[in-house]
Amino acid sequence: MMMRNFRKTICIIIVFLMILHILPVTASSERDDASKTYLKVGVTAALVVGAVVAIRSTVVNSKAGRHYQQGDLYAAEGRWDLAVQSYTEALRIKPKYKDVAVKLETAKLQAEKMFLQKGDDARRQEKLEEAEQFYQQALGYVPTSTQTRKKLADLSQELVAVYYRRGLSYETVNRWDEALSEYEKAYLLDPHYLEVATRYQMARTRVKGNLPLKTVLFFINKTST
Repeated sequence: MMMRNFRKTICIIIVFLMILHILPVTASSERDDASKTYLKVGVTAALVVGAVVAIRSTVVNSKAGRHYQQGDLYAAEGRWDLAVQSYTEALRIKPKYKDVAVKLETAKLQAEKMFLQKGDDARRQEKLEEAEQFYQQALGYVPTSTQTRKKLADLSQELVAVYYRRGLSYETVNRWDEALSEYEKAYLLDPHYLEVATRYQMARTRVKGNLPLKTVLFFINKTST
C-alpha cells in the first residue's frame, strides 16, 4: 500500500515538473532554440530521477532499519528465534545494511543453543517427542551442527524403544491400528531393528490384510542387511 502511494506521488511530481518546465518553453519558443529546450527537459528528467532514487532509498532504509532495531530488541530479550526473523527481513530488504549479516549469524547460533537447551530440558523430563521437536528446530538454524545431529541420533534410539513398547501395549489388547502407528514410527527411525521390522510387518498384515510380494521382499531385504 505504501509503495503504491509512493509511486503515485512520484508520477504526480514528474508530470508537474514537466509541465512547469515545458510551458515556458512553448511561450517563448521564438526566443529559445531547440538545444535549450532539450537541455531543460534533460535537467528536469535528471532531477526527477534523483528525487525518485533519494526517496526510494529513504523508504528502504527506514523499513530495513525498523526490522534491524526490532532484531536488536529481540536479541536483548533472548528471543533469538524472533531475532533471526527480524534480521532476515532486514537483510532481504537491504542486503548490504550495516552489520546485519553478522548479527543474523550470531542470532542463528544463539537460537540453536536456545532450542538445544529446551530439548535437553524436555529429555530430562522424559518428554522425548517434545525434545525431538526442539532438536529439529535447533538443526533448522544451524543445519551443519554436529552437536545437534548427535543429540538427534542418540534420541532416536530412545524413541525407537518408546514407540516399540507402545506398539506392544496396543498389540496385547488387539488395538492394531494404534500398534501399527507406533511400530511404523519405530521402524522409520531404525529400519534395521529386526524385532521392530517384524512387528511392523505383522501389524500391517493385521490392519491391511495380506501384503503384496514386493512389500514382503522389501522387509526381508531390510532386516537381513
